[in-house]
Amino acid sequence: MRILALDTSTPCLSAGLYENDRPVWEHHDEGFGGHAERLASVLQRALRGRRIPDRIAVGIGPGSFTGLRVGVATAQALGYAYDRPVVGISSLEAAWWAEGCVRPMEVLADARRGRAYVCRIGVRGRPSRPVLETRDAAGPVEGVSRLWVGTPAPEWGSPRGADAALSRLARGVARAASKAALSRERKPVVPLYVLAKDCNVTLGGSARRTLSSLAGGSR
Repeated sequence: MRILALDTSTPCLSAGLYENDRPVWEHHDEGFGGHAERLASVLQRALRGRRIPDRIAVGIGPGSFTGLRVGVATAQALGYAYDRPVVGISSLEAAWWAEGCVRPMEVLADARRGRAYVCRIGVRGRPSRPVLETRDAAGPVEGVSRLWVGTPAPEWGSPRGADAALSRLARGVARAASKAALSRERKPVVPLYVLAKDCNVTLGGSARRTLSSLAGGSR
């Protein structure tokens, strides 16, 4: 199965094309902002001269409103243009897959105001739904590693375990999507925002033109 995966939930733009879990093409950069302008050209390079993927997979956060909307809207547009299913994957679950998914783990993301989104994943690889918790409510669990996606929340003290490599989030998104059942493909792709703000996302003219040519030129 060939999967086009992308994650824009963090300042690092992570994208890749994967064949049976093996990378065909990967890209990441750690610039801040500007996902709307960069993503279309990145995906154009990923798909140029290659056959259309079987699935489109996208990280759905938790993350910023602007970053997530760019990734989710782009994935949905490509799924519509190519007539391919779009699978939404929690970026916390993706971090676990990217880290090797070999042990129980708490994967967290800073939700500000002393809170964090926590996703608890057991040995069978069945991720919990990310939930908002305070430090007191989410005390460390003996024998379970703790992994932060992005910068750890300062109120939570020194992080336990290794920080997630943001550059590998797309690989984790693809691995999780490759295991997803057909029923999961048909579920709505709903972003999980760190803060619910009344924001707007606007693709620049060059990004719109690039995305349009991408969707029309790879059939």
